[in-house]
Amino acid sequence: MIQHKTLIAILLSPLILTFAATSRGAEDADAALVRAMFARINLDYPGLEKVKEALARDDLPAAEAAYLQFWRERDDRKVLWNPIFRAFPLEQRTGAASDFFHDPPVTVSWRDREKLNKNLYTGKAWANFADEPTQWTLSSMADLMLENRLVRLRLGDQPPVELGEPWNLDAGGDFAYRQYFAPVLSQAYWLTGDDRYVRKLMQAWTAWIGRVGADCSRSPGNNSFLQSFHGCMIPGVLEMVLDSPALYPAEFCLVVAYLSDGSIGQLTGAPRGGNQTLTQANAILSITSALPEFKDSQQWAAKGRAYLTDFCQQLTYPDGGFAETTFLYSLTCAGELLAIKESLEANGLPVPEQLTGRAEKWGDYFMYNAQPDSYLPWTGHGAKVEAAWLLGRLARMYPHRKDFLYYATRGQEGEQPKNPSRWFNWSGYCSMRDRYDTTANYLFFDVGPCGSFHKNANKLQIVVASHGRTLLEDRGIHTYSPRKPEFRTYFDYSYGHSTVLVDGKSQPIREEVSTAPLTNPWMSTAVLDYNAGEYSGGYHPTSYVAGAVDNGVRHHRSVVFVKPDYWIVTDRLLPTGKDDPDRERTFEQLFQYIPGEITERRDSLAVSSATPGEPNLALIPVSREGLELEIARGQREPYILGWAVSKNKEELVEPAPTVIYRKRAASPAVMQTVLWPMKAGQTQHPQVERIGEPGDGAVKVTLPDGRVDWYRSSAAPWAMEVGGVSYPNALAALVRLDSQGQVVAREAVKQ
Repeated sequence: MIQHKTLIAILLSPLILTFAATSRGAEDADAALVRAMFARINLDYPGLEKVKEALARDDLPAAEAAYLQFWRERDDRKVLWNPIFRAFPLEQRTGAASDFFHDPPVTVSWRDREKLNKNLYTGKAWANFADEPTQWTLSSMADLMLENRLVRLRLGDQPPVELGEPWNLDAGGDFAYRQYFAPVLSQAYWLTGDDRYVRKLMQAWTAWIGRVGADCSRSPGNNSFLQSFHGCMIPGVLEMVLDSPALYPAEFCLVVAYLSDGSIGQLTGAPRGGNQTLTQANAILSITSALPEFKDSQQWAAKGRAYLTDFCQQLTYPDGGFAETTFLYSLTCAGELLAIKESLEANGLPVPEQLTGRAEKWGDYFMYNAQPDSYLPWTGHGAKVEAAWLLGRLARMYPHRKDFLYYATRGQEGEQPKNPSRWFNWSGYCSMRDRYDTTANYLFFDVGPCGSFHKNANKLQIVVASHGRTLLEDRGIHTYSPRKPEFRTYFDYSYGHSTVLVDGKSQPIREEVSTAPLTNPWMSTAVLDYNAGEYSGGYHPTSYVAGAVDNGVRHHRSVVFVKPDYWIVTDRLLPTGKDDPDRERTFEQLFQYIPGEITERRDSLAVSSATPGEPNLALIPVSREGLELEIARGQREPYILGWAVSKNKEELVEPAPTVIYRKRAASPAVMQTVLWPMKAGQTQHPQVERIGEPGDGAVKVTLPDGRVDWYRSSAAPWAMEVGGVSYPNALAALVRLDSQGQVVAREAVKQ
């Protein structure tokens, strides 16, 4: 009789043989990848003598061990630390999206552990754009990974997902494929010295490589995008764990083989376009900085610099702006560009001229466009972000720019910008403010092109803040969540912005970048700021409103800031000569308030935010003839209006008042509104009177203290009279009288 154990062995032997064959097959495949990698290395590179000797005697394990030792001993290269992109609000910049460095280094070495450990954040992590920290810390996330569970921190405070053993990254979705777990494990190792984190990291990576292959042909999802993420991240993470005895030579060499084969092969293909070209260049140069011993390293670097130059030429502007008009993404791009610049300099590599020439301009772009609370407007597919971390680095790079330091430290150090208002004549953004501090009166005006990637249909929109509080706000984007798909149109199109609708139709989302400086009229003096822009691309049907494209109207908007008190917005809906220009249309002027209470005065059609103990903003129409007032809050019909991004991530959106001034008229039509900011406790409005005919754009504003302003604007230069004074060939003119009726200021705006 066959013994029980013998029978089990006989029954299991095919499985054992299959497993052994599979294991040997995997080992053989890994060895083949590593041998191919060594063939790509210049074995005469200084420090590789032992590697060359081991390969000459066909001793692969010895060659692997010697190559790992070469990495540990090298001092001729600086590896970029760039595991993720950083563009987070000040209170969220630590622990966001798995990078727990307080002040991330430009380059990293395993020798920096003691110096940089003090910069590692050990508190509760922030998910991207969240309002509160999650329950997870760096250590708790890393410990869950030891149990094969993954926190998808990028998506918020959600339950961990089970990945199994070996890890099934499908269960973790896009978050897992981008491999944000890698910086978590490497930084946990730095904090603790616990080699289990290194073992888990290498097991995850080698399992990944076994799945996708060296050429990444079996990689799921957006493979090219993933390769860019991996190329940026893997070199720095590898560098952090170099001193661990749990980093086995064979596994280490397999990961380098992956980087130097399919990864770099895909990255050095054709440029991918938009900001993905920048990430592609970043990944190439990150790999190049880590692998100068490879025969093709110089060719890789040249390709990376070429893509970098291409991005700078096509998608960055000489004024410091970006064709990616969304501040979230343009800030991300600026951070990447700055890290690349510093990495190239650290490695003694040439820096493209476009990069060196524009870095200081980025600081101006973000500093001047920032709201008084330091956040940037929610343009495009954006969220609330601030640029303190970027301006802090630029302040160190350009020590004469004390204003950069002022913004980076929120006024604790440095000096205020000398001229607080600014016009960017390539990007088409301008800011108007009376001073540069947290209590300033501030208006952001977008007259520029729609942009490239992550853009909204929001031309001529405004954002307003006063006395430390943002009051009119771009709605940003709720999320890309499929749970409320009907809101995508609201956030993307003109419905969610402080601009104008025509018969309920919106501007379209379009690819549009500047190819030359814009010629919009801009004037900034001690008395006023003035800018004007025009949209003439037609009003289009959306998922909310059916019908044909209406090309019969162009929208001209001018904004004047009468310093330091208030703004006048003048909207002219002008005929284009197309699509029956003489017929009546319904024009809707939208003002997007933050969530809160609104009061209205039916006699004057004035409205105001009404939060007790807080600054507020009143809207006062100049001409009330044919004008209707509606306040939409949580509206769904006839189309969605009156919503904002919610702090409740389950609900995604919350009601917020949208003030609508509606006029039914043929073009040309004029809608003119005074924006009056009030400090906490103030309630008095100015007296606003239309002067002349409804289309003249002339207004008399009597302030509560008795001062009087006479103002007139036009869409084209002509001879105008304002307050008894004639101005030939003017776009706008202002005359200010003191409370005694004496003229104290005159300004005329010329083309």
